[in-house]
Amino acid sequence: NSIVITNRDGVIIWVNKSFSKISGYSKAEAIEKNLRNLVKSGNQDKPFYESMWDTILSGKVWEGEIINKRKDGTLYPEDMMITPIKDENHMITHFVAVKQDITEKKKAEEVIKNFYSELEQKVEERTEELLNANENLAITNYNLEKAMKELTHLQDQLIHSEKMATLGQIAASMTHEMNTPLGAIISSVGTMIET
Repeated sequence: NSIVITNRDGVIIWVNKSFSKISGYSKAEAIEKNLRNLVKSGNQDKPFYESMWDTILSGKVWEGEIINKRKDGTLYPEDMMITPIKDENHMITHFVAVKQDITEKKKAEEVIKNFYSELEQKVEERTEELLNANENLAITNYNLEKAMKELTHLQDQLIHSEKMATLGQIAASMTHEMNTPLGAIISSVGTMIET
């Protein structure tokens, strides 16, 4: 963690080595400079800073994330907590800012966010595939039921045709059986009539 101590106006009076390592400003470059002017990135708007200053000037601790700028111009996110320091008369004399570079944390969050985004997209795609497969299955099931009804109807027709064919055979056989004796009787009657 980097630590910065400023006077009530935000002018730096002390920084630790971690501050120099993260910001790129040496202790000598930072001392007697206003912290706002030294690392301000421009990413936060005026109401952000007004709210922060209102909080610390009222004697309360301010905590939050902020984007600051290194000496080389690169931006970096940090978690920051600013604590007001009061004298024996309860007047604010200094501020202590404890800051932590959260660049790696933000990168990890972005990786996780992208992973979840990709995962959600894959789930949506798979859900769509399953819905389409389910719809196709319902259509196939409907067509299969329709085909089964047609098959049952065709089977009924075939059975009826076979019954009719069997009846036709029985009728033909009976006709043949009846014609043979009738033919003999008619022939005999014809012979008797002639004689």
